Amino acid sequence: MKLYHRTTLANADLILREGFRNEKERYTSDFDDGGVWFSDVPKEACECDPDEAVVSVDLDFSSKSLSTFEWSDDETAYREWLIPAALVNSKMTRSRVC
Repeated sequence: MKLYHRTTLANADLILREGFRNEKERYTSDFDDGGVWFSDVPKEACECDPDEAVVSVDLDFSSKSLSTFEWSDDETAYREWLIPAALVNSKMTRSRVC
């Protein structure tokens, strides 16, 4: 399963070297669990700001096995997940999209 994580250029370089770390950022919700936000839709390279990056991960998981981490929002055209960093880091290959 391929997922995408939007971040800064500096953080992308760190992620590519050391893996993801849990964050307790509220993002757009009151959800207070730590993890890493992913979506199933990347930004196009031309949509990235100069200080922004998108990290792509190929996870060795099925969509069904990640369903407990999915964040549902009927207003978006894409899917999102908040996945614990340790779980992602143990089962992924990663690369930078933009």
